Amino acid sequence: MGNQPSSATENPSSEPPTLDDTAAANVPPSTRLDTTQITRPQKKREGMALIQYRCRSSKAKYEKCVSDWYGNEFMKGDYANQEEACGDFFEMYKKCVLKGVRKEFWGNKKEKPKEGSFLSELEDDEE
Repeated sequence: MGNQPSSATENPSSEPPTLDDTAAANVPPSTRLDTTQITRPQKKREGMALIQYRCRSSKAKYEKCVSDWYGNEFMKGDYANQEEACGDFFEMYKKCVLKGVRKEFWGNKKEKPKEGSFLSELEDDEE
């Protein structure tokens, strides 16, 4: 057994040794990985994924409004005014989605959307 301490008895709960900052700094620059050149491949968004991406800001505002209303009013017994409180945010989000649908799926069709459809409402709002 001798006078040499066992590493297991010195600190039994310690993690295995890792490369610390000092050791990493001593790696020659020519062998270091240049992370400035690493880029994520761009996802090609199309269809509804593209619409969701473009409308994410207005959706986040609407969801925050609903969440705030739920915590501050609904949970206290005021069930009536969610549409009043968040209606503008919903309309902004709905308009964004409908514009995206019209652009992505309706395209440059000559025919008008069916009367009474959400797309026809969007057409009416813009005229």
